[in-house]
Amino acid sequence: MRYFFSRLLGPPRRPRVLIVDDDECFCELLAMCLRSFDCHACHSAEAALESYSAVSGYDYILVDLGLPRMDGRELIRKIRSQNPIQKIVVVTGDAEAARELRMLPAPEIPVVVKPITLDAVRSALAGAMERKAVHA
Repeated sequence: MRYFFSRLLGPPRRPRVLIVDDDECFCELLAMCLRSFDCHACHSAEAALESYSAVSGYDYILVDLGLPRMDGRELIRKIRSQNPIQKIVVVTGDAEAARELRMLPAPEIPVVVKPITLDAVRSALAGAMERKAVHA
């Protein structure tokens, strides 16, 4: 019976992740480390907004705060205006900004400080998944 349904429905879809960071090497490395996810990378907030609008169904968005032109905070605001329950994880090299985000009364966005570990990113993605389940 399981065989029948797996043939009918096809293979399970891998979670889709949009990585937004101006460091192309970091994006490539992170996508390789998260090979169990379907990762897409953008190197600016503007490109990320285009991709977000064009591709429906990103499960997670990993956002660097220190993006050129439009920063990560503004990108998050724009994405949340389109989808208030979008799962977002902040990945930043700015330890002070990370502390500020963590000090919010009800931190809804997991924060990972660079240099990152793969375990920290996976834990943040799991935390983002739990938060969406509560809000959904």
